[in-house]
Formats: sequence, C-alpha cells, structure tokens
Amino acid sequence: MEEITINGTKYNLVPQETQEEKVSYKRPRAEEGNCYYYILLDAIKYSTNSDNWNYEIWNYYLTEQEAQKARDKQLATVRVNDAIDELNEGWAPDWRDFRELKYYIGYNLQDKRFGTGSWYYYLKPHTINSMKSKEIAEQIIKEHEEDLKLIFNIV
Repeated sequence: MEEITINGTKYNLVPQETQEEKVSYKRPRAEEGNCYYYILLDAIKYSTNSDNWNYEIWNYYLTEQEAQKARDKQLATVRVNDAIDELNEGWAPDWRDFRELKYYIGYNLQDKRFGTGSWYYYLKPHTINSMKSKEIAEQIIKEHEEDLKLIFNIV
C-alpha cells in the first residue's frame, strides 16, 4: 500500500479497485398473470394480464389504494383548474410578456400551510393553472384546501 505524508499527517492511498455498480430504477410492474389496477373514467379497474399500454402511460398501479389516490388527485386537479379558469375569466398567461405577473399556489413545508407567489417569466411544469391575481389564488386556497391537499400529497 502506498503512503504519503502531508503537513506531517500520513495518508494511505487505496487504489480504487472498482466503482460501485449503478443501480437502475424501473417502475414496479406486476408479474405476468398477476393483477394490477388502472383508472378508467372515475372508476378503478383491475386486470390480470400484462398491459403495456397502461404501463407506458403511467396508468398502472400495483394496489387498489394507489389507483384510488391517483384518481382522487386527478379529479381534485380538474376541480381546482375549473375554478381557476372561471375566476380568471378567460385570462391566460402571456409567457412572452416579462412584465405580466402570473400567480401560483405553493405549500410551505415549514409553516404547513398554502400560500401564493408570483413570477414574471419562470415557467415550470405544474398541474395547477396560473392565476391573474393574488386574490384569485387566495380564494382558491380558501375554497379548495382539501383538493389542494390531495394535489400536493399533504396527509
């Protein structure tokens, strides 16, 4: 083993024999012939075959509870976005206009409450539509808190 000394301290140099093997992640999938669950409209269905279509579009759950939670989150998202669209009265964000504020809803993990924020030009994927005013965002929080908890996975 090779040894070096730096500022009076001795260090052993250990050659890197092998790098750790990279573990690849793959979404869980039921074994051939086993049951899985999927969402069809507002109902939970199950199948005993390996369905590539549902798996590829992320509509594939190993338990009925997982499927119900995903369905409830989807329905909550629709309700919240419908309310936002109604309150926005046809307004849609103009992402080319860097002077126009666009409001959003977030969840503060420290305070454990929903709040609002705004940005001019920061576009990010989000399941909740942008709002034209802080007042609309606050109204959505007040009227749809339970739906927001589902969307944000707040238990």
